[in-house]
Amino acid sequence: MLCLRTFYLDTAIWLDAYERRGIRGKHAIAFFKNTLTDNFLVSDFLIQEFKELGYSKQEIVDILSVVPHNRRIIAGVKGDTITRSRGISRKRNVPKKDAIHAMIAKNNEAVLITRDQHFQQLKDITGPFLPEAFI
Repeated sequence: MLCLRTFYLDTAIWLDAYERRGIRGKHAIAFFKNTLTDNFLVSDFLIQEFKELGYSKQEIVDILSVVPHNRRIIAGVKGDTITRSRGISRKRNVPKKDAIHAMIAKNNEAVLITRDQHFQQLKDITGPFLPEAFI
């Protein structure tokens, strides 16, 4: 039996691919191409971040379209996750949103894909990987 991985990507990785941002965009696109048989966690928090950045509903659909519908797992964020993330953010001096993303990945047993250096301070919660690790 094939064991599928579940990936959770921070917002920037999705946007690197969507906006084709130079070498980072090429790496993100190659990552998606090499992992299309795996699952991808999409949280309501991630969607909210896209909205806060000014992306329309259609643009968000387009951003996520790089992953087939049957490979997306939708996850909600519980209040206790937000509360715990706030404490982690304060104690470790990392952005609250990064702490929330780390907790989402951990709670859903997903592999976190990011370039953000703040996640190095959250390694005990979830080990961050660059997209290139899966190319």
